[in-house]
Amino acid sequence: MPWSGLLYRPVPASALCTGLEHLSKDCPSLYLWAPPPNERTPAHLAAMARGMSRRHPGKPPLIVIDYVQRMADGDDIRLAVRALSGELRALCRVGRASGQGNDWPGAAAFVLSTAGRQHYQALAGVEALTKACQDPVTREGLIGAGKESGELEADAGLLMAITTDPGTTSASRPAVCAVLKNRAGGTGTVPMVFLPACGRFVERSTRQARTEGATCL
Repeated sequence: MPWSGLLYRPVPASALCTGLEHLSKDCPSLYLWAPPPNERTPAHLAAMARGMSRRHPGKPPLIVIDYVQRMADGDDIRLAVRALSGELRALCRVGRASGQGNDWPGAAAFVLSTAGRQHYQALAGVEALTKACQDPVTREGLIGAGKESGELEADAGLLMAITTDPGTTSASRPAVCAVLKNRAGGTGTVPMVFLPACGRFVERSTRQARTEGATCL
């Protein structure tokens, strides 16, 4: 099911049900959490993570937040981001240090963010981002490019930026993933391909295993 079918036009109920059945079969441990605005808090996030852990004992949960601007809501966005970052940092610890109990296995957190307007030019396309990353000083300047996500970027062990060339068709087009910060290794760029038909980025080296007609929910 192309993602554009959900975004731009009604999808038949039968097609949506089929897509959800495939998703449940292929990803039995995937939980989609879409709380109302007043429950998008670090405390509610931690409670959700604990519930996942109880269902799958001993397996560290992977928490994906899409995206930080929807989670870090409130009158003071900076304080909200700081609180979210602190909760995620705690959840990624193991045992008592996490605040979740001695048997907490630790979590992995992946947080998405839009880019700040002042960084749009560096993320305008593959050539622009690749060029920006060739200069260590310029690449360092991209740390903090996420909109209102400074505290999260400071705490993160791995920071990446991804962009694709503009396009108006469903044909695949070049993309690049830039590793801006990596506490466990090096930095650099990874050639990618963007598949507009399903909104998916894949490594260029594995592109031959994909097709432009790839579908996903």
